[in-house]
Amino acid sequence: MGDIGQIEQVILNLLVNAEDAVRVALGGTGEIVIRTTALNDRVRLEITDNGSGIQKQDMNRIFDPFFTTKDNSNSTGGVGLGLNICAEIVKDHGGELYAWSTLGSGSTFTMELPVASHIDDVERQTEAPCIGEVLRGKSIMVIDDEVTITELIDDYLGRFGADVEFLHSGADAFERLCAKAYDVVVCDQRMPGVNGQSLFRMVESVDPDLARRFIFVTGDVLNDRTRQFFEQTGAPHLRKPFRLEDLLRAVEKIIRGEDSSTAAEI
Repeated sequence: MGDIGQIEQVILNLLVNAEDAVRVALGGTGEIVIRTTALNDRVRLEITDNGSGIQKQDMNRIFDPFFTTKDNSNSTGGVGLGLNICAEIVKDHGGELYAWSTLGSGSTFTMELPVASHIDDVERQTEAPCIGEVLRGKSIMVIDDEVTITELIDDYLGRFGADVEFLHSGADAFERLCAKAYDVVVCDQRMPGVNGQSLFRMVESVDPDLARRFIFVTGDVLNDRTRQFFEQTGAPHLRKPFRLEDLLRAVEKIIRGEDSSTAAEI
């Protein structure tokens, strides 16, 4: 009863990683095996390769945001976004994504998902809105001077059908916000030049309704001035590092028009 597109993306990402591991270790002449198993109340999919494998000390970090075992100097190198997003998607579906690997001998990534076992369960899931469904077709701007953060958010929200545009400066963002309508604005609180608070006040002066659709992200320990700003505006905010699921919930609240003051406690 899950989202077909999201599960396809998880499987595709795992296959691409296996292909990369085989190409690096064996010049593309290795083997990738896909197995599916029906368990009592779960289904399991395994993707096994005989490629380069993963070092033991890296195994507990492979699902962390931004961590990658790929060589970024190589054109096929990644930025460490894929596995973290895959794990988030599988978790949102009530499942689990895990792996084992031996350096030089290959890896196996396993995805397990729950099975809807009763008609009542199926009916309830059909009636309930899918996770992230309200994002489909919505326009979201992400503003952050950290490129990896914007790429992570872009990739994650884009998987729910959102049209994500990202900028790396408050000044450029203000010009764009004046020219185009957005459903949600995800904004870093601290940026060089026009920071998040200044951008919010600038937008508030020309479009108060858009200002109410801001969500702030901040890596700063909230000082008195920043805390006062959030209390005065009621703007929701997330502290870095944040869970992508929490960002999704905050975006959903803004799109649904729910009271943003509750989201300020995220």
